[in-house]
Amino acid sequence: MPHLTIPAPMTGLAPMTDPAPMTDPETACSPVRALIERGQAGMTTAEYAVGTVSACSFAGLLFKLLSSSFGQNLLEGIFSKITDLLPF
Repeated sequence: MPHLTIPAPMTGLAPMTDPAPMTDPETACSPVRALIERGQAGMTTAEYAVGTVSACSFAGLLFKLLSSSFGQNLLEGIFSKITDLLPF
């Protein structure tokens, strides 16, 4: 007879705060409520992914803008105004 192994429990999921609402017929709740009560432990990866994509998109936009002739003129104008304000 082959040896059967039991898979390890899923990690990264927070336990439900109160399992009673799922078993009590008077306060039976929907699956959405069960997910809300479970917590948001798995959301961090998605939030990091969205933040990374946003930061890279913004960096690409800035690079494209500042490497154009408009961006070069803008930077030159800003730096010339700053040097005019300096007392030396």
